[in-house]
Amino acid sequence: MDKLHQATKHFISGSVAWILSLLSIFIVIPQLRNSIANETKAQKDSAFDFTNKKNQLDSLIKLSDKIRQGQDSLVRIQSLLPNMPSSQLQLSLSRELHKLSRVHNVRLQSVKYARPSREGQKNTELESIESEFVTTGIYSDLRAFMLSLETAGLPYAVREARLEESPEGLKLTVNLRAFKKPDVLFREGNQ
Repeated sequence: MDKLHQATKHFISGSVAWILSLLSIFIVIPQLRNSIANETKAQKDSAFDFTNKKNQLDSLIKLSDKIRQGQDSLVRIQSLLPNMPSSQLQLSLSRELHKLSRVHNVRLQSVKYARPSREGQKNTELESIESEFVTTGIYSDLRAFMLSLETAGLPYAVREARLEESPEGLKLTVNLRAFKKPDVLFREGNQ
């Protein structure tokens, strides 16, 4: 009986071992598989998030560099703006126009200056000065006159130019525009 009793014990312990094995196969292994799948998904998601964050950071760094370059360009351009009274700037244009009209054999009929005006947004230290002049002459002389004016080194840019026929020959009407730092007296008067 002892042997039978021991055989029953072995049978019961073997059955329990089989049941535990089956439980581990049907319960524990799927849970492990799910946890491994979740960890793998979390790793993929974190790698994807890392890539997205890195791309966002790279684009922000590029944007920051562009902003810095824009600020540097703005500072450089502002340093190139003339820092002289409007009247002095207008006088230098008038002298240059008269000199070039003599050199290129064109007749300077009139020169008009508009009052300086503030340009840009609030707190922008910038004024624009517009000028208009009319010259007459033949085409080749007017062309040479304009080329010389554009390379004269004045801070003016051609805003508009009209070439028309007139009794005296060709008539060239040119609008120039310059940007400058505001006059000191004007700046101090507004603060």
